[in-house]
Amino acid sequence: MTADFRMPVSEELDAAVAASESICKSGSKRRASDEHEKQTVTKRLRKEQIFRFLDLPQEIQNWIYEIAVEDTTRTWPLKPISPIFNRKPTAARNNDKGPPRVYPYLGLTQTCTKIRSEFRGWWMEGHRVLLTELDKYLSVFYRHPPRKDRYRHEAYMNTDGKLRVILVSGVRYLNILRLIKFSIKFPKYVITFEATPVFSQEVIRGWQALLDNRNLQWVKWVRGNALSDVRLMDSRLVLVFHAKHARPWMHPTLSRRIPDGFLQEAGLDKIPYWNFDTAVNY
Repeated sequence: MTADFRMPVSEELDAAVAASESICKSGSKRRASDEHEKQTVTKRLRKEQIFRFLDLPQEIQNWIYEIAVEDTTRTWPLKPISPIFNRKPTAARNNDKGPPRVYPYLGLTQTCTKIRSEFRGWWMEGHRVLLTELDKYLSVFYRHPPRKDRYRHEAYMNTDGKLRVILVSGVRYLNILRLIKFSIKFPKYVITFEATPVFSQEVIRGWQALLDNRNLQWVKWVRGNALSDVRLMDSRLVLVFHAKHARPWMHPTLSRRIPDGFLQEAGLDKIPYWNFDTAVNY
């Protein structure tokens, strides 16, 4: 009689399942080991690629700062980002209307407190900002100091730097109150205006005189939040007052006009180029 060494079907299935699980476990272990080794190699490579900038002599650090500032002045505000550092997917990059733009050397101001305090003020003097982008620029680079770490914030805040504003034509309804507040808050800050040939020197003098106005009543309106907006309307500036600070004659009427002495009261009567009007923010 011949012996039958075949296992029952149920036992064969159990053995197959056990073998499959064993293979899966061994495969998972190998994959986990490979992944761990890959991460270790990546960390080692990243560590080896770190450039120890602060180990350089101070003279060389300042030289690097100077090169970065010169390039910032030359390329600001349009500096295309290198494709190597563009993390957008290829399809998204292809759909863009133009190459991505970045603030040149912004990364140097985000490294540590020492580099930020040494480089930031110098770097910002090379900025040239379009008038239409100025409000966003000031909200990013000149935020209110935080309640915590106020000393650290003041350590790298340059209060007597330089800012160049590029005037553009055809701008209407632009609120320039933030710029006026900035010029009053930082009186030592030098703000200059650059313009295309379509602008006359009278326009530039008008802008400069507006920011240089230190009349006590004008400063009180700006600092005391009496004004909600200062709207640009071609050659006309509309002073928009909060309702509680508005004078009776400022409310809309058919015969509303600015009374004599009002502009003189705020030192606005001798500012060239601009015509002034008022409105109320209810």
